[in-house]
Amino acid sequence: MRARPSPIRPPAPSATRATGSATAPGEPLPGEPSPGDRRNEVAPTLRRQRERNEAILAHARRAAAAAVVAHVALGVVPMHERPVTALPADMRERFLSRLRGRLAEAFASPRQVPGADRSVEPEAGALANVANIAGTACSVCGGACCTRGSDHAFLGVESLSRVREENSAQSQAALYGAYVAHLPQEHYLDSCVYHGARGCTLPRVLRSTTCNRYNCGGLTQLLRALTVEGDAPVGAGGAVIGVSDNVTLRRLVHTDGTSVRDIAIGHV
Repeated sequence: MRARPSPIRPPAPSATRATGSATAPGEPLPGEPSPGDRRNEVAPTLRRQRERNEAILAHARRAAAAAVVAHVALGVVPMHERPVTALPADMRERFLSRLRGRLAEAFASPRQVPGADRSVEPEAGALANVANIAGTACSVCGGACCTRGSDHAFLGVESLSRVREENSAQSQAALYGAYVAHLPQEHYLDSCVYHGARGCTLPRVLRSTTCNRYNCGGLTQLLRALTVEGDAPVGAGGAVIGVSDNVTLRRLVHTDGTSVRDIAIGHV
């Protein structure tokens, strides 16, 4: 899902330093870090995270090799550990208020739906197995990307225009009623209103285009390892999926698309 934008600080107004001189427009005030200082702070943080990611991936490879599943596709997905709680009434109402306005706009002035954004039929044959493996990766993650959905669920006018087009027999009121009916009583704390304990409570045809199309870095890595150019599936050994909290490897599983087996991660 889209990264949250960094806060933008407006240009600092001219200010007088202790020496009596004024700062140039946009110049940091005394004690405020300069843009260069911020870059110097961010770069080591990114480097440390890359090093942790490489160590986590290496750990997963060694554990897979020890379990004699070394020569299959491997990817490491994130995890979340938020507790399940009652869906707050104010959060529910904020979502429904936004939904009513955006759904009305989608019916009054629908946006053009690009072909790539339209829902697709489930894959068949070998590609269906790849899709099943990808689904397993999402399930062992638990929906870390869903935590960005908050009280909007990424349901903008563009996505709702697609939903309207694909459910042309449904009225505006009927679609609104469907979204209301799928709201869970409980969801993960501070996550999407539809992020229930067993995953997304919305059927795929009602989800946002963002939710239907998004692949995290670990899932992208896994899909690349599972397929070759032209989306032709490779290998019959399934895949190994790691789950990480961005610091350590927390879980490792082997799946063939139909069953899931945990692999001991130990300290290899």
